[in-house]
Amino acid sequence: SKMQEKTKIEIQYSTQVDKFFSKHPEIKKMFIENLKSLYASKEENRKKIDIKILKGISPKQYRMRIGDCRVIFNITRKKTKVYSIFVKKAGFRGDVYK
Repeated sequence: SKMQEKTKIEIQYSTQVDKFFSKHPEIKKMFIENLKSLYASKEENRKKIDIKILKGISPKQYRMRIGDCRVIFNITRKKTKVYSIFVKKAGFRGDVYK
């Protein structure tokens, strides 16, 4: 039997996010791990991740909470099993919605 194709995730960062993640590599690492877990094929590999869809914004934007940090991103499905993720903003709670 053909092995189940793995989901491929391509991630791009805005300049703001790049700067933030270079100052906080541990948050970047958690963000990426959470994303991978989100697309894990087996339910048991998925951990509890705090993600919300932001209301009233089109196209859809997501907010992931990592401790006091918020990461805002959107997801584009390019083809089956290939997702492109653009990370728009990252910061501590008070700053990210400005």
